[in-house]
Amino acid sequence: MVQRFGRFIPFVRYGYADVNARGPTPAKHMASVGLVIDNIFGQDTDRIGFGYTWADPADRALHKQSEIDAHYRGQLTPEIQIAPTLSVIFDPVRNPDEDRISVWGFRTRIALQGLFDRWLFESEKTGGKIRRTWHDTLDSTTRRIAW
Repeated sequence: MVQRFGRFIPFVRYGYADVNARGPTPAKHMASVGLVIDNIFGQDTDRIGFGYTWADPADRALHKQSEIDAHYRGQLTPEIQIAPTLSVIFDPVRNPDEDRISVWGFRTRIALQGLFDRWLFESEKTGGKIRRTWHDTLDSTTRRIAW
């Protein structure tokens, strides 16, 4: 369940795993908090998020891990979203020789059903004759968003 406060979506998570030091997950306890903000720069589908995570490793010889992260999700077309991300991990459990590591990421969401529906609609509009290719449909959508 998502609890919204206008444009703001706060979150809190906690996880526990009954593991030993050599188990599949190195963390016995994990907690995270954060905030997501919708409607960034006046765009209904864009959002920005910030979070903080703390993890207690099963191996007591290791330090507790902390992480801060941020992401921005932008809508390129009605079906395609992109989201660059940045995480900074302090005392990484899986890399105990490092004090801090940074991880850049890039996520993409593609709603294939929306692409197919628009292509099908265009072909039905012309009496079943496929007047435009899927590529042309994508190009016109991109131009409509960009202009």
